[in-house]
Amino acid sequence: DNASGSAGVMELARMCSQARANGFDFRRTLVFIAFGAEESGLNGSYYYVSNPVFPLKQTVMVLNMDMIGRSDNKPGEPGTAYSMAIGSRSRTMKKSIRQLNRQMDNIHFDYSVNFPNSITWYFGSDHYPFVRKKVPALVFNTGLHDDYHKVTDKPEKINYESLTNILKGMFVLLVDLANEPEKYPLK
Repeated sequence: DNASGSAGVMELARMCSQARANGFDFRRTLVFIAFGAEESGLNGSYYYVSNPVFPLKQTVMVLNMDMIGRSDNKPGEPGTAYSMAIGSRSRTMKKSIRQLNRQMDNIHFDYSVNFPNSITWYFGSDHYPFVRKKVPALVFNTGLHDDYHKVTDKPEKINYESLTNILKGMFVLLVDLANEPEKYPLK
């Protein structure tokens, strides 16, 4: 993979830190994690769910970004990111995505049933160990492309404008998740 999800985690952490420095207060604790060894069996995320920093029963949701820097090979609107809501709060999460789409001009979060390669994404990314432990998840990616798992997947092929817009949308969503106890109650 092209490490755009890991870069996205770091950028969202920076954005949240900046918001806090500017006086914004998050009502929930945010934990930013870039897991290791995903390709060899989700080892990092499985380790974390067995050794969490905070009890998993206090974890409201996992936001997983996996491959958000490139566009898939499907024709369509540039600036589309696919999202998949998994778990007990999937209806509420989809409502949040619809609301986010109304707020964002340069990006569209597609949560349709036609999520590309949905079986692969359901089982093959770092949210899955959390889902197995009944922690709801939102998964984001921009689809598969011809350079997937190849040395030709280079930084110059990343769509930085789209990546920036995805992260802006993710930040808006993260603020919503972190501050709306009515929509996302603690378990």
